[in-house]
Amino acid sequence: MRKLYTTVACATLLATVMSVGTAQAKQSIDSDSARSLGKTTLDTTVVADGDEMFYGDGIANGEWITATKQGVEIGMRATNRYDGLLDVTGTNGNRVGVYEASTGEDRGGAEWNYEFSVDLSGATGKAAGTSLEDYTLVLEQNFTTESLYGVLGTNPVSLPMMVPGVCDLDALSFSSTLCQQSWNPSFGNVDFDPEAPGTYDFRLVLEPVTFNGPPIAVAIQVNVTAP
Repeated sequence: MRKLYTTVACATLLATVMSVGTAQAKQSIDSDSARSLGKTTLDTTVVADGDEMFYGDGIANGEWITATKQGVEIGMRATNRYDGLLDVTGTNGNRVGVYEASTGEDRGGAEWNYEFSVDLSGATGKAAGTSLEDYTLVLEQNFTTESLYGVLGTNPVSLPMMVPGVCDLDALSFSSTLCQQSWNPSFGNVDFDPEAPGTYDFRLVLEPVTFNGPPIAVAIQVNVTAP
């Protein structure tokens, strides 16, 4: 069975980010959300622990959309929470990964997860030698008006990368250049309804903060319908 982001990890994240402060709230999902900075690849893999992702036993690799610039790779995908991968298609020149999922609640969350990966191990140019602490990871989404986890602010949300629950602790134990995680849309969102059909947009932006380098962005869309 897949090992997922747990209640314990949620509590640890909440306790940690309360000291970070509340991000500025701004709605930024719009027609530009399809724009991805960097070379975009659809239906691909990211760095993994053999055939499985670092953030959970039994979570298969594949069906990612990634963007790469100066050797830095950022990726997103949607998956079925317990039953495996969802096929990805593309729109707007394959710059947005599109997934089809079902409504419904499964063990305290929606039937589907959204997952992300940041890999700095191949960084070149100005990004060479950088670590996760040199960047901010910004999550944009269009399906809640509540503050994520009650303390991280609304859309967009700046994620504190070097804390449990954002970057997987197992991955960080051997590398400061890899961040991977699987989240459910119900985590941290008290107004999310797993039974509601809809189109859910996500955009993830990796922004350098300690050096003058280019941001990298990747976007997905999850079309959720009743089974």
